[in-house]
Amino acid sequence: MVSIIPFFQRHRRKFVVLFGTVAASYWTFSYLKSRLIELQAKLAYDTNNRENLRRRFEQNQQDASFTVEALLQTLSDPIMKSFDVEKLTEDLKSKRGAVAVKNGSYSEDSPLDAETMSTTSSFSNFTAELEGTTNKKNRSKRELWNDLKLTSITRIITLIHSLSLLIFFTRLQINLIGRQSYIHSVRLMAESDESSEKSPSDPTGGEVIGVNAEINRRYLTYSWWLLNKGWNAIAETVWTTTESVFSGITPRSELSFEELTKLLYEVSYEVDKKHEHYLNDLLPSETAEDELLVTQNFPEVNPKVADFKYQIDAGLEGLLDETRDLIESPNAKRVLALLRQEALKVLLGNMQMNYYHQMLESTVSTDGQVLVEEIDQTHKKVKLASILAGLAHQSYELSSIDENNQYLLAINNNPELTAFSAVIYSSYGPVLR
Repeated sequence: MVSIIPFFQRHRRKFVVLFGTVAASYWTFSYLKSRLIELQAKLAYDTNNRENLRRRFEQNQQDASFTVEALLQTLSDPIMKSFDVEKLTEDLKSKRGAVAVKNGSYSEDSPLDAETMSTTSSFSNFTAELEGTTNKKNRSKRELWNDLKLTSITRIITLIHSLSLLIFFTRLQINLIGRQSYIHSVRLMAESDESSEKSPSDPTGGEVIGVNAEINRRYLTYSWWLLNKGWNAIAETVWTTTESVFSGITPRSELSFEELTKLLYEVSYEVDKKHEHYLNDLLPSETAEDELLVTQNFPEVNPKVADFKYQIDAGLEGLLDETRDLIESPNAKRVLALLRQEALKVLLGNMQMNYYHQMLESTVSTDGQVLVEEIDQTHKKVKLASILAGLAHQSYELSSIDENNQYLLAINNNPELTAFSAVIYSSYGPVLR
């Protein structure tokens, strides 16, 4: 034992260094281990949050799609009723020598040239006729054909523009509300362990703007404007534009697929220019807002009181202001244009399939093999009378509440719409301010 003490004394410095190194290594190892555990926990937390955010975002898009399907009939029914192509067809059939509209044929004793088809039929006159305030019994075949042309084209283009706006506006609303709910649920989870056990899809209460259920309900009722007022303004523009673009084109006129495409795109483009951001078609102006509030039975609104002006809640006003900013943004204008193009592509694709499809001709070669040759139909021309029947059929396809509705699928699956929705959902600045 005595001999060990001198040994430690002689090597004391070395032992101090050794013990210091071991202690430092242990502390470093412990620190790195704790940091690694923290990083792993943070990584797992972030991964879980990202996955939760992804699931919630996807659920919001599904909710928006279901909402559009629920509102589709509310939107399409008045449009189909206002532009009653079938009634005009029956009126034509009831005339002596009327055109057999279904087959696109016409009577030779009823010349329908550009001069006779130039009869002016204003939108206001046409709607008055539909409401029965004018007499249609004395209308000539020329006038009926002109109305049929304008009505068929106006109906399908109005449906395309209105459906695109409904899908766009619903996505915008649902994602704004979904973003508020997500921020609120994150705040709840950060406050306590008990809050972290709550379902993130159940953001009840809170002071975050837009989370209040009553504010959300009132905000969603603003889609009433498009469903009841906005589409009518669009329809009037489509009618006058169609009247101009299709001037001089008669039921006897033959159109190639390229010509039909150009004409329909021109109508859509001109309507787009006249409505710009479609803000007044999606949201009421300040002077018209009370009409929406009274219709939706807001309890604070009393239409019997003279000069009554409803003071919108600050939370609702914040949502509406952000909605207006988004609608007027360049991104929104581009997305809306792409949505209309998607619908027009479906329409023209179906018209091409039904009227301009490629013909297949089978021949047998000398060795007995069957050869199938595709006949080019690019320059094939179809009478406008037949085209109008096809457009009328496509109106029913577009407004059908069906999971296989090609128009709904094409617009809902547009990647630019999804990207625009993601931008809205991930813009937390307006909520966190």
